[in-house]
Amino acid sequence: MQHVEEADRICEDRVHCHFQRGGLPRIKNLKSFAKAKVVMRDLTPERYRICECTIQRGKRAYWFCMRLAPLRGPNGQLVGLTFKGDEASTTGRCVPFDLSLRITPHAIARMIQRSETLTPPFNPREVDPLYAEFNLLPLWFAVALYALVASDPTDPIRHSLLLPAENGVFVGSYSKPEGIVIKTYVGDQRLWEEQALALNRLRAFHEGTLAAYHAHVRNLDWNIEVNYEVIQELSDIWHKWISMNQRRRDRPSRDDRAWEEHRRLDP
Repeated sequence: MQHVEEADRICEDRVHCHFQRGGLPRIKNLKSFAKAKVVMRDLTPERYRICECTIQRGKRAYWFCMRLAPLRGPNGQLVGLTFKGDEASTTGRCVPFDLSLRITPHAIARMIQRSETLTPPFNPREVDPLYAEFNLLPLWFAVALYALVASDPTDPIRHSLLLPAENGVFVGSYSKPEGIVIKTYVGDQRLWEEQALALNRLRAFHEGTLAAYHAHVRNLDWNIEVNYEVIQELSDIWHKWISMNQRRRDRPSRDDRAWEEHRRLDP
């Protein structure tokens, strides 16, 4: 958490200095889009970039870049993490944005405990494996939101969402006031075989395919086709997860002793 807060301060300082020098660039065509993209990328140092993608169709182009950021409650208390981003398009849009996504402290703790690449105790300054585990989340957030906005409010999948990670899966819920809330994390080694197979099918989709959903969620004002097979696969794994959880008991936690050692060394 401390590292994310530090990164957020660095990025916000860069944005503030940039606005003092004249604000965000104007975009009129592909040439000015390319220049704006360079300027916007520099607002977030490379080591803090979680997810970045460019979509181009003929003379139209759209780019976005996201980073982790602290999320605070009404009284300023830290309630988890979220994503902040910058985007630019040839339609003239060049703005920062936030996602309606909250990653709870419990989910972060479980990710550290259960991810194969984050076996505790570990050096909290070595954040690359941590960031790598988050790099698919903004894209799958967009796919999930696209599927959920028109879903039945009573559908149980709203309370049992699965979003793929590099070495596991984030589990959360959705409501219109809050958006998507990531509540916990399950490592690949704790999944049942049929869950692991379904998750690997989701990971097989190209990032560009997922980015098209982000463009729709951001209300980009030009038509980009989406691959509805992604929605179908994601919906299937959500329903299968509910069904399997009703038939089987959860497996016991993995390596609790290592987790307790990590908590002792880095409270």
